[in-house]
Amino acid sequence: MKKSILFTLPAALLLASCGGSSSPASGLSVSSEPSASGLSSASASESGFSQSTYDVEKDIAWVSPKGIPTIAFYDKGNNENWQTFGDATQVAPFFASNNVDFIVFDATNGLTNIAKNNRNYRFARWISGGTFYLVSAKHGSLADYQKGQTIDAFVENGNASYAFRHLAEHKWNWGALTGEDVTYENGVAAVKTKIEADPNAYDYYVVAQPVLFALKKTVTFTLEVNLQTEWSDLYENETIPAAGLFVNNTSYANKKEACDYFIDRTVKRIERVLVRESLAVNALNEYGDAAKCQDRFGYAPAVVSALMDDGANGFGLVDPDDQNTKAKRVKIANDFASRVGLTQYDASLFLDNAE
Repeated sequence: MKKSILFTLPAALLLASCGGSSSPASGLSVSSEPSASGLSSASASESGFSQSTYDVEKDIAWVSPKGIPTIAFYDKGNNENWQTFGDATQVAPFFASNNVDFIVFDATNGLTNIAKNNRNYRFARWISGGTFYLVSAKHGSLADYQKGQTIDAFVENGNASYAFRHLAEHKWNWGALTGEDVTYENGVAAVKTKIEADPNAYDYYVVAQPVLFALKKTVTFTLEVNLQTEWSDLYENETIPAAGLFVNNTSYANKKEACDYFIDRTVKRIERVLVRESLAVNALNEYGDAAKCQDRFGYAPAVVSALMDDGANGFGLVDPDDQNTKAKRVKIANDFASRVGLTQYDASLFLDNAE
């Protein structure tokens, strides 16, 4: 099996419609479609699953930001129960509205939201780790930084920004960065827009894949720092986590079988694409052309081919083997939280493997 594993922990720790009915938790009504996947039987086989498996998910409604996490739903492009958003701030309100079965979101942001506001969701599985980068078209070294230079990043209370600020202070000797030092956008797409308008407008930018891959076709960066590599160097065997899958507690109580199946299929897609990226590429191509995929998923099929080729795992997907127990999922979240000064998350915020 070929795959590049992102989360590696010490051995001692071994750390989702057809018909017109509404989902009880979602309140969404969907029109009929050929299958929940929107793919033909042949295409469903190409995506790694038999056609019959999709019926179980017909009453599941979920939301996610566009970008890397959508690869976990590579064969769900035509599923009207799934909403994707280009701005992370459009996803966050779903925690409060409590009307979808699953939410894909920045894990630290989501867990903190649940803990502080008693939201009706629990953390079910990891999807991806941080594929975050610090880039510059003006400077060639981290040592070039001086107080007063400008930085553009995204989502102030997201994992990328937490990790960046921590590295800046504790590894690069930039000092503690404040709102006077960093401008925060609502999502990485907004950072991309600023770079495309003028790469030199800011001294430094914090970006994520696959935005970086797209930018490098037109922009020459003289500095490119992988935050994940920097973090691993600073804290051996630790990692920057990113997106997670959150389940609605009411949904889980009322339709546990369907929810468990949805979680299982999500994990299986991640497992399959780590082994053979062509499964996702074929499903995306079946869904539509590059522009259509970009609008729905946040990237074109060619990006998956380039970043996930031969087990490269440029999407930073979390290998299911590294999170197959609740304890391991809790540890990943709390290891990161402890480093960036956040309160530890209680285990009750995480879904048990079997309940």
